[in-house]
Amino acid sequence: MMQEDKATGGEPRRLMFTVSLGSPDPQGHMLQFVSWEIARKANNWAGQNVVRWVSATYDQLWKQTAVELDPMKRSTMFIGMTDLLVEDVVVIPLVWRNEVVAVNHALQGLELTTWDSNLWDLAHW
Repeated sequence: MMQEDKATGGEPRRLMFTVSLGSPDPQGHMLQFVSWEIARKANNWAGQNVVRWVSATYDQLWKQTAVELDPMKRSTMFIGMTDLLVEDVVVIPLVWRNEVVAVNHALQGLELTTWDSNLWDLAHW
């Protein structure tokens, strides 16, 4: 459920965000959609849920993934959470930005990663 936005006359805001997981584990990334993270005056507008979406089902799944140790069960729960986000049109996945990198064979110490900038270990090249 999208909360009414008084700044736009009740219409939901349409925003574009470019976010990345930041970690192979999606727990922290998925935190941005739980109801207790809605940015509001009480938390000094510091909550991560800037889209102000609320779903009791999503909240419960997030709490379950935080304590579930079985990777297959966690994966199934995260897929369910993602399905909720897409079905409720909280996020509309539009673009997957692939990256092409070329380096000289003489360059030593370069370790490419999909989890960070290619310059993450520049001091050791």
